[in-house]
Amino acid sequence: MSSHLIHLLIEARQAGLDLVRGPEGKLIVRGPRTAGSLVRRVLDRKDHILHGYVDFYSGKAGCLNWRTAAVSERAKCCVLCGRWSILRDPIENRPMHKVCAENSIRPTRQEAT
Repeated sequence: MSSHLIHLLIEARQAGLDLVRGPEGKLIVRGPRTAGSLVRRVLDRKDHILHGYVDFYSGKAGCLNWRTAAVSERAKCCVLCGRWSILRDPIENRPMHKVCAENSIRPTRQEAT
């Protein structure tokens, strides 16, 4: 994998990319032309983004759907905040708090409207 998914989404948010689920469930990416290489990286991960992140990223869902997230017997450091976590990201199985993931890619109030 070229980039961890959550970090890719954080980068997309910071670059001003708009990711939405389009007709027939396809991923639509809009943003500045200067972000072309980032858009290609996002599109390389489109199946994972569509699976669990795009609706929250775009403001269509109030929270991430992590129903399939694993809970480990051993706590490891969350890749986003560095505190102990037994929860694992359901896509990449990396230690991560759901709230950390949500806070990292949550649309701003202005974007959500």
